[in-house]
Amino acid sequence: MKDPEGYYYASRLINMIIGYNTSVSSPPKEWPDLLKPAYGGKLGFPSPLRYVWPEDGAVFIPSPIAIFKDSKNSEAAKVFIDYIISREGQKTMVELGDFIPVRTDVDPPAGTPSLGEIEKLPTDWKSVQRMRQDTKDRWTTLFGEE
Repeated sequence: MKDPEGYYYASRLINMIIGYNTSVSSPPKEWPDLLKPAYGGKLGFPSPLRYVWPEDGAVFIPSPIAIFKDSKNSEAAKVFIDYIISREGQKTMVELGDFIPVRTDVDPPAGTPSLGEIEKLPTDWKSVQRMRQDTKDRWTTLFGEE
């Protein structure tokens, strides 16, 4: 999994999905469900907690891995990256970190759909970066801290 401009490979995927309290009789299935009046005042991090893969898609955040042009030990960096994106390396990431592998020949963590089964929401990362400060400012206005 390579970024569109070829600067880095994804070493693992972090996802954004919907968590819900197991006492909820009808858990949300898609992102817009969270805006329904039935969930008003009920969003948070209660326990016990479960999660659902939204039917309309999940946001994936690739963890970049790359070799800097001026790296002092680019050969060692290449060996490390080769391992991380190898089948063995991805299996280790799943076992130790519960991450979604970037390889389709490595099974995801238990209870997690495979990469090919997950609907992915398109994300314009350049827009996300441009809106970063505005988002932080709005967060501070709403919640009083970053």
